[in-house]
Parts: sequence; structure tokens; C-alpha cells
Amino acid sequence: MEDYFNLLSSEDFLESEEGKRKVASNFDEFVAFLKNNFTSVNQGAIEGLIDFFLDEEQYEKAIKLIDILIESNPFSPEPYYLKGIALEGLSKNEEAIQYYDKALSFNPGDVEILIDKAILLDKIGDYENAVNIFQQAIEIEPDNPEIYYNLGLCYVDSGEYEKAIETYKVVLELDSERTEVYNDLAYCYFNIEEYETSEYYYKKYLDINPYNYHSWCYLGNSYLERSKFLKAIDAFEICLSIKEDFSHALYFCGYCYFNLGRYYKAIEYFEKLIKVENKEVYYYYELAELYTLIGQYHKAIVNYDSIIRISPESWRSFYLRGNCYYNLGLFNKALNDYKSAVVLKKDSVDLWLSKADTERILKKYVEALDSLRKALSIDPDNFSIWLDYVDTLIENKELKKALVLLDSMQFVKPDMARIYYTKAKVYFLLKEIEKGIEMVYKGFEVNPEDSFEFDFNKDWQKVIDFLINY
Repeated sequence: MEDYFNLLSSEDFLESEEGKRKVASNFDEFVAFLKNNFTSVNQGAIEGLIDFFLDEEQYEKAIKLIDILIESNPFSPEPYYLKGIALEGLSKNEEAIQYYDKALSFNPGDVEILIDKAILLDKIGDYENAVNIFQQAIEIEPDNPEIYYNLGLCYVDSGEYEKAIETYKVVLELDSERTEVYNDLAYCYFNIEEYETSEYYYKKYLDINPYNYHSWCYLGNSYLERSKFLKAIDAFEICLSIKEDFSHALYFCGYCYFNLGRYYKAIEYFEKLIKVENKEVYYYYELAELYTLIGQYHKAIVNYDSIIRISPESWRSFYLRGNCYYNLGLFNKALNDYKSAVVLKKDSVDLWLSKADTERILKKYVEALDSLRKALSIDPDNFSIWLDYVDTLIENKELKKALVLLDSMQFVKPDMARIYYTKAKVYFLLKEIEKGIEMVYKGFEVNPEDSFEFDFNKDWQKVIDFLINY
């Protein structure tokens, strides 16, 4: 057995890590020794061991020693306070509050305990009681900046930014050297959308603490909120010079370049971002959208492939990848993706319409009609979809069906010019030229402006050519 008497009595025990680790490695043996010899050992050494275990987050060991202290002196507030700290470390918050209260029952004016209890109440979301405890502490020590600072944090957590600002200003009145408060003030002003004041305090803080990359990022955001994209980029770049893989700064740099229309530069940052956050689907979407904007559909598809691997139930990724294939003229691949998308999201009109459009291009008219019926079941009053349905019937040479449907549509929606023009097309295809011409003129009556765009000589020739080639 270790000679714990000599170990605890040695002058350098409290400063020595080695001695404390000896106790930790033979802890059960030490506890048995301590229970039998508690009154004979150095009490300061025991308290030092408890502090050591708390610092090392070995809370169970700390509690065993604290319980021995409580048993030996049940009327001392300090062991109850320490046990509250240990229980809080174990996330046993309700029990921790009970021990803080027990400590306060012996010493109700202990500001340190009051602060820790209030901080815990803040952490668990009991903001009202936390504020009340901070106010009690202020009544006892009205010039203690630590109380006001933590009260400010509580107001921030509860979203009461104006109160937090007032409280932080009191901290600076009491302790002008507490420069981290500038950062907290800047954050509060940012959240109440006073961006110029936020910028002022971030700069004030960064003059003293230039290596805080979070603050550089927030400064960039304060510029970004006012569309000062170039200044925002400068702040984000400084942030990245300190921490090159900071994802928020990479994202916002890319976002700024996107808003400046510098898509290739934006892509550069989103590519870096994905190397850092390669499981974040949203970033792949952003990058894919950029590649789509510059017409690099193959690269957009690569990113949608990544999304589908990460999130195979994402209908949107199939849909957007299908759009890329469509733009590349790869209609069969586009159709496969639209089919996958509608399986995952059956209630989207846009998906069914994209599927129908592609099926029409591929001359799969029966399938296209079915897709359009699905779209109409979702949005039955959409006459544009009904007209697409009619156009598909016409393409499938079901002219009589198309005409019957157009008659019904004309009755319900007599003020829609496109119905008449579509009806004219059917009559032309049926070689009923006069009826077709009559429908064209009715369309002009409904929408007179169309007649000014119609060149009778050229456009009638197109009609004739269309009929010859049909």
C-alpha cells in the first residue's frame, strides 16, 4: 500500500501532478485509507485532490472525496458547493441545483455560488430564475463585473439583446480592461441589426485581439448584411489566414463572390469548403448551382451524384440532376432521374411536368399523358397544364379527343387566347382551314395585342408548311 500519510504531507503535493496521479491510479485503495484516517491527514491536500479531479473532469472520483468531507462536516457550505460543480459536470443539473441550494442555505451571501447556480439555470433555459439569482448577487456585490458579465450572457441566451447591451456597458464601467466585452457588444448589435455599431465594436475588439477568427467572420457578416461584399471578403480572408479551414468564412466568401457575379471565384471557395465539410449536402447544392449557372452541367452532375450518395432519399437532387441531363440533351437519363424524383415526392406538379415534357421529347406520349394527369390531379384548375395535355394529344394524333377537351375548356375559360390558338391548330390538322382561321381571329379578339405580332403573309405560310410536313 502507498504511504499516503507521507504523500499527503509532502510540501510539494499540491503542486505535483505525479502525487495526485498516484492517488488516481489507486483510488479505491486511497478512499479506504481516507475513511479510516480522515482526521489525521492534511485537509488542504484533500481539497487539492478534489480540485484536481474536477479540473480533470473525473467527477465521480471528486464526488467520493466530497462525500467524505460532507460526512465529516455536514454544516460546511463548501463541500456542497463542490458537489454541485461535480454533478453539473456529469450533466445531473437538477441534483447540482439542489447542492448549490444546500450550500447557499448555510451561506446565502456567497456570490460565487450564486453566480454558478445562475449560470446553470441559464444553461438549462430557466432564464427568469437565472436573472433573479444574478440580481440577488448584484445586491450583495453591486461593483462585481463578473456578475454583470454573466447576466449579459444570460440575456443573450434568452434573446434579450438590448438588455444584454445595457448590462455589458455596466461591465465596462466597472472594468474598462475587460476587452472581451467589445466582442459581446458587437454580437448583440449584430443581432438587433445595428450593423454599423456592430462593426465598430468588432473593430475595437480586433484591434486588441487580432487573432480571433470568429470575430473576423462576424465582422465580415456585418459588412455582408449591408451588401458591402468587397469589405466582407477582406474580413473573411483575414479569418481564413488565421484558420484556413473555417467553413463559415469559406462559405461566405463564396457567397460574396456569387453576389458579385464572379462565379468562378465563388466555385473556388465552395470547392475548398466541400473538402472541409464533405458530408454537408447543402454545400454540394450551392456548388452544383454555380456550375449550372456557367453551363458546366457535367460538373454540376458530379455534385448531385455526391448528394445522392450521402442522401439517397433526396428528391430534389434527382430533379436537379435530371435538369442537367436535360440541358445536355441526355433525355433518357433525365427521364430516369425525374422518375426517381416523383417516386420520392409524388405531390410536386413541377416534377410531373418535367417528366411529361421529357417523355414528349422522347415521343413517349402515353407516359406523358399519364404524367400530365398526375399533375392535374394535384392542380386541376391549372389551364396551362390542360393545354399541355391537349398538345400531347395532338402530338399523339388524337385530334378528336383534343378537340372535345378544347371545347370544354373554351366553355369554362372563354377569355384565354391560347385555347383558341390550340384549337386552330387542331382544325388546321383536320384540314378544316376556315374553322382554324376563325379560331385565330377569336384569339385576337380575346387578346388584341397578339394580332399586331402576327404577319399574315409569313405566318399563314408557316401554317401551310406545317400542314404539308405534318
